[in-house]
Amino acid sequence: NKGIRNIGGVIRGSEITKVTSEKGKVLNESTISSDTLTRTVRTGGGFLRSIPKTYTEVYGITESIRNIGKVEGEGLVYVEGKEIENIAGNIRGRSGTLLKSTEKDIVDKTITLRDERQGVSETVTVTK
Repeated sequence: NKGIRNIGGVIRGSEITKVTSEKGKVLNESTISSDTLTRTVRTGGGFLRSIPKTYTEVYGITESIRNIGKVEGEGLVYVEGKEIENIAGNIRGRSGTLLKSTEKDIVDKTITLRDERQGVSETVTVTK
């Protein structure tokens, strides 16, 4: 695994922030925790005197972002690698942001959380 992995950390510079990997991937990722919501369901044993059965049902999944992976700067931010992947993180420079992938696409996966009655999480992947 050659390359740079920033998992929930912060890489910050002043005039120019440069993150490069000649031999591998640059990965900027937020730490995300996921929990499965389950409940016990009992069926049968009612009017027809069938044998009651109990099973566990999954009724939802919750996700929360614990630490946002950041590559930021007061000036220009330059990120270069054979491959660049940003998962729910921030890559930005106040004066501009330049991303260069030498072999593969640049993948930016963002998560939009919506406040709905049943709690929906939507994931969007943008490949450039």
